[in-house]
Amino acid sequence: MTDIGGLATAPKKKGGYRMVALVVVLLLLVATVASCTNKSNEPKANPYQFTPSAEPVIAVDSATVSKVKTACEDQLRAVATSSKRKLSGIVYKPFDIVSVTFTGEVKQVNLPYKEIAWEVPTTWVSKVADGRPLTSNKTCQFRKLQDDARYLP
Repeated sequence: MTDIGGLATAPKKKGGYRMVALVVVLLLLVATVASCTNKSNEPKANPYQFTPSAEPVIAVDSATVSKVKTACEDQLRAVATSSKRKLSGIVYKPFDIVSVTFTGEVKQVNLPYKEIAWEVPTTWVSKVADGRPLTSNKTCQFRKLQDDARYLP
């Protein structure tokens, strides 16, 4: 509307703040893209790489050797004893341990999470239900933290 004898007032321009907001958003977008490209040039560490973190390998004393061998033999005898149990749905295959021979030296190994274990190659002869002897070879692993022995596949 105009005043009589006066000049018409110019309408207010809208969008001045919109333009500033658009420039700020574009600058933030450019800064984000630039920071991402800088990180992509850095070498990445392999998260699946195992680095031993346990104590260094030391000589195994005779008490530890005796403890490992006893635990491994006890584990074999426990499995043989449990093979004589009849359970429904499980094939009945009883066997007895005839002899156990440790074919190598007891060696200390480092496991993940600072756990220490000892391994020894083992050969044993078992007698199956029909009387046949069966010879098996596996490595027995004695874990210090769990204080138990198991045979590795």
